[in-house]
Amino acid sequence: MKVFELYGSSSSILEVEYFEEVGTGLGPTLEFYSLVSREFARRDLKLWRDDDPLRLGSYVFHPRGLFPAPISAEDIANDGDTKRTHIMRVIGQFVAKAMLDSRIIDMSFNKVFLKLALGEDVPLTIDTLKVRGSLRFVYLPLTCEKLVDEDLAKSLEKVRSLTASRPLEKVSSF
Repeated sequence: MKVFELYGSSSSILEVEYFEEVGTGLGPTLEFYSLVSREFARRDLKLWRDDDPLRLGSYVFHPRGLFPAPISAEDIANDGDTKRTHIMRVIGQFVAKAMLDSRIIDMSFNKVFLKLALGEDVPLTIDTLKVRGSLRFVYLPLTCEKLVDEDLAKSLEKVRSLTASRPLEKVSSF
């Protein structure tokens, strides 16, 4: 965090040298980017949606890529939103610095999150999504929810079907 707070907005190339280490140059710098990528995916940061929170390990995994986790009222009360916002800003500096320095990072972001981060318009549903086939592009109807979390999308679809088939008064008592 300190490295990117100090040097994240600098236009110079970031090179890392570790104390008490012999190597300098590209090797330690690439290792730094790899280690930082991994640390930003730690579960205890509570930054990302997790495919299976009960899975063993210290790092978040989601097959569709990293997407920001919702913030609970308890986390907001404990100043978690300020901390998370700060960490997300540093992640943005980290990604930008990696791009400027032509470094590869080991972070797989969700496509919807990338679109939002780039300021692209992301409607509640995506009517068509380009999927590269072997010979041509195929257009598939998908919703944003499915692109973020398929299980959540299935649950929401069940709720939508219940509300569509029943009068509002009966659903509200449900």
